[in-house]
Amino acid sequence: MKDILEIIGLDTLDEKEQIQVRESVSAWLKKLETRTHARRVSKVKIHIKEYHERGNRTHSIKLDVILDSKRFEADSADWILSSALRKAFSKISEEIEHKFHNKGHEKN
Repeated sequence: MKDILEIIGLDTLDEKEQIQVRESVSAWLKKLETRTHARRVSKVKIHIKEYHERGNRTHSIKLDVILDSKRFEADSADWILSSALRKAFSKISEEIEHKFHNKGHEKN
C-alpha cells in the first residue's frame, strides 16, 4: 500500500502530528480495502496545508483516490488536524460507497 500513497505537506507538521497522520491514514486505508473488496486502489494522494487565520491555525486536507480507474476527491478543513482528516476520509468513503452502490443497482 505504501507504493500507492503520497502525502504532501507531512514535513510541515511536528513529529506528533506526523505520527497522528500516518496512523489515521493507515487505519483508513485498511477500512477502504475492506469496504471496496476486490476493487483496485492504484493511488492515494493526501495534501496537507496549514493556514493561520486570525491567530488560529487551520489544517486543510485535500484527498485524491484512484480506485478501479475512477478518481474520487474530497477536501476538508478544521482547526484540529484529526478532525480535518476524519472529515476528508468520511466524505471520500461516502462518495466511493455511493458510486459503487449505485453501480450495483443499475445492473439489476
